[in-house]
Amino acid sequence: MTTSKALKTKKLDDSRHKIPSEKKDSLNYEWDRIAFWITFCVSFFVYQTTVAPSISGGDAGELVAEGCKLGTAHPPGYPLYVVIVFVVTTLGVFFLPYGYSKAWMVNTTSCIFGSLASAFLTSSILLILRGKRQGKFLRNHKGVIDTVAAVTMGLLHSSSSITWQYSTTAEVFALHNLFVAVIAHSAIQYQAKPSLTTYLKGAFVCGFALTNQHTSILLSLPLILWVLFVTRLYTPNKTSTTAVNGQMIYLILIASGTFLSSIIAFYATLPIFSQLRHHAGSWGDVTSLFGFINHIRRKDYGTLRLFSGNDANSEGFLERIFLWAKDFIFHQGKPIVAMCFVGGCIEVVRVERVRRSARSRFQSTRRSLVKKDTLKGFCRDLNFEIDGPGVELAIMLSLIFYVFVFHFLSNLPLNNELFFGIHQRFWLHPNLLCFLLAGLGLSRGMNTLHDRYPFARNLVILTPIFLVVNALMKGMINNDQSDNHHFYQ
Repeated sequence: MTTSKALKTKKLDDSRHKIPSEKKDSLNYEWDRIAFWITFCVSFFVYQTTVAPSISGGDAGELVAEGCKLGTAHPPGYPLYVVIVFVVTTLGVFFLPYGYSKAWMVNTTSCIFGSLASAFLTSSILLILRGKRQGKFLRNHKGVIDTVAAVTMGLLHSSSSITWQYSTTAEVFALHNLFVAVIAHSAIQYQAKPSLTTYLKGAFVCGFALTNQHTSILLSLPLILWVLFVTRLYTPNKTSTTAVNGQMIYLILIASGTFLSSIIAFYATLPIFSQLRHHAGSWGDVTSLFGFINHIRRKDYGTLRLFSGNDANSEGFLERIFLWAKDFIFHQGKPIVAMCFVGGCIEVVRVERVRRSARSRFQSTRRSLVKKDTLKGFCRDLNFEIDGPGVELAIMLSLIFYVFVFHFLSNLPLNNELFFGIHQRFWLHPNLLCFLLAGLGLSRGMNTLHDRYPFARNLVILTPIFLVVNALMKGMINNDQSDNHHFYQ
């Protein structure tokens, strides 16, 4: 009788503390949003404190000058970045107090891009971890630990020296880093809530990213293939193979159109602005068809290459990968992040092995948000179902794809300090993906330590916070560009 009464009491207490699914989704969203804005605000504060007041060197001078006049930057032209610079500097002159240079305005824009990239990284880690918890994200220690792990990796990414460098100067790489984070976030969001909205948003972002940096295709392509592989499209009343294939073909065409439209819309501005706002200093002739094509494919530098000179003495493929790994472990992420990265990769492989052995679906079918009159009716009442490898595995494979393809194609001699710096900034892309996977490993490690040593729960949570504070304080000293007045216009 006592046992029965205790069980009834426990069930009553559980029912009292049970959160309705709608309220749980709302609370999870609020939790994610808080983590997002914590990462953004802290990152922006440290970046803005150390931002360069003027042109810091590199391509910054050319990009700011061409952006102010809507000119043509060096290949492949960076049309999106040029438009952003023009808008920022034009509005900044009217709304900011006198004394702020246009270079500072663009540098501050890079601070925003870099901060948003780390914030989306934090949000991506939380989305993956919440999916693993199957919505049981709040009212237990795992939710707190997951949030601390995600924010920790987001801020450690911000404190990475190369990330910090390009988030405080007028370069295209802070924006590229943001696109990498948003593309990964879009794929993770598609796994969490597959719908036509997230499907087309991902296609648009992938195309949009190419208007800033072509290497984004090395992330977009693997994730696009993942979406096509795991997506199952069907209509409730039509189960024949023909109907399914027909729907799939239509949606692929829609996504392709969305992808291409975002590219064409901005690259079309190159010849238009060159005609309307022609001035000395713009790069090349993009008003002719051949000149336009040569500019986009970077003929002056060597198509699919970083260097058009003699690369006979350039390092080999494996040596370049070794240099990247060495830089990430000892200079960008530090050994603790590298350990978390290895743990995250092991966790991803473990989850995939469990999924394959159980042959179970990892997501439930969700009705898309398509309105009845959308797309001339052929997507009416369309449902999305995804079944296959998790997006974490796709991200890990896209990281491997980037590291292999980029280091196979890149040919800059890295024994030259200037060339090494040019090559190094292309490591921002794989580094961000490494931090994302490291967030999964950190969460796994923190939860394991918490379960084994419950008396040390406060230490488990406070240790990552200490690491973040230490990294940010060192970064503010080592990456301070606030007194860089070499150029002041």
